[in-house]
Amino acid sequence: MNIAERVKELSAEGIGHAREEAFVRFIDWFHDKPQTYWLFAAAHYNWGYGPLPLYFMVREPQCSIAVAKQIFWLGAPDDIWLWEGCWAADYEMDLEKKLLLEINERACAGGFVHDGLEPTRNCFDERIAARIASQPCAKAPQIAAVLLAGFEPCDPPIPEVDHPEWNQDVADIFADLGTGF
Repeated sequence: MNIAERVKELSAEGIGHAREEAFVRFIDWFHDKPQTYWLFAAAHYNWGYGPLPLYFMVREPQCSIAVAKQIFWLGAPDDIWLWEGCWAADYEMDLEKKLLLEINERACAGGFVHDGLEPTRNCFDERIAARIASQPCAKAPQIAAVLLAGFEPCDPPIPEVDHPEWNQDVADIFADLGTGF
């Protein structure tokens, strides 16, 4: 299945966006590149565009645990793991929260590639991670230990991925959406 078909499949799940062609171009830009490109894309992605490319990443067999952690911690998991209201019968969880649950489920099953990469910046909050590990909401699922691993009091080393031409490539792809990258 090609990328355009897979984007349409995600859209059929309700994960899509009115400008699918921009997502196809964005995914096409990183999908066959090393995981450092994926880390770059995940770290700099504007969640305001919707989570479709992030779902694409975490559903790919070659997705690195570093990419999954990057997305997971940027997605504010404290809403799910620390807030009881998130589990109320009348609460409708948004796509971003469902993405975090999907990442956690795959991480619990050992489904991400462990390649030695780390998230590209300190994208997690030590205090929230400590609370999630020690006092999670009773109704929330067990959080994968691998998602909690690697907390440090300082930023982890940043792989060499900050290339101006990458920024321009991504900016060009999303220029037609009407907002900056």
